[in-house]
Amino acid sequence: LKDDIVYFVNDLLAGEELIQKNENINCVFVKDLVNIKSIINIDNEIYYDDGKGCFKFIEHINNNCIKAKSISKIVIYDNKSLPYPIPNVLTNEDVIMLKNLIADIKPYIVAFSFIESKDDLILIKGILNDQSVKVMCKIETQKSVKQLEDFIDKTDYIMIARGDLGYDIELNTLLETQEKLIKVAQQYHKKVYIATDFLSSLQFRVVPSRSDIIDLSVCALQKPDGIILNASIANVELAMKYITDIIPDII
Repeated sequence: LKDDIVYFVNDLLAGEELIQKNENINCVFVKDLVNIKSIINIDNEIYYDDGKGCFKFIEHINNNCIKAKSISKIVIYDNKSLPYPIPNVLTNEDVIMLKNLIADIKPYIVAFSFIESKDDLILIKGILNDQSVKVMCKIETQKSVKQLEDFIDKTDYIMIARGDLGYDIELNTLLETQEKLIKVAQQYHKKVYIATDFLSSLQFRVVPSRSDIIDLSVCALQKPDGIILNASIANVELAMKYITDIIPDII
């Protein structure tokens, strides 16, 4: 509920200890939330699940836990996003998972979040050690936007991830930034894809909202190589019909 207190923890044991002290508290485990004190400031607001809710941080409990207040009524589900700043480093667990993924699935493309420099890509390609696996950089921060031309030659594909990017830049510059990134990718002959919120109204409707149609129409003018639909769209076939009607050459 609005104004409820929620404790965010990065350690399951810490969460269990809190609940044992008070069964009525709201406790949320957040994976990869390392050293909370150093990355989250008091009075900062953070959006849940791509803006479906908002929390305001009010107290550091310790390095494993931070206290927050709900700014709006929110239903919390598993595996939803919180766009907090994270250390830009691959852990040993990440490296093992990545190597196992490559060995087991043999993907054609692997997408990496929060790429901000040429060094990030050199590290990733060293871990992959496989020229047949293509790398897609997700552009999600203001720094990524500014540094793109410094590292774009090291990647194979670009994804404009409008969800996290929209929280890291001014919202009124998002359209302009999307257009700029597409032009840079085209200039360097890199395939570019746009993700987040395409036809999101089809979660609840059988006809897209007018704003969704306009969003697709803008994409038709900007000419990306493809768009990425949200997994929450119930009727993918219907979504594809509207996409191909408006942008017939899109992937």
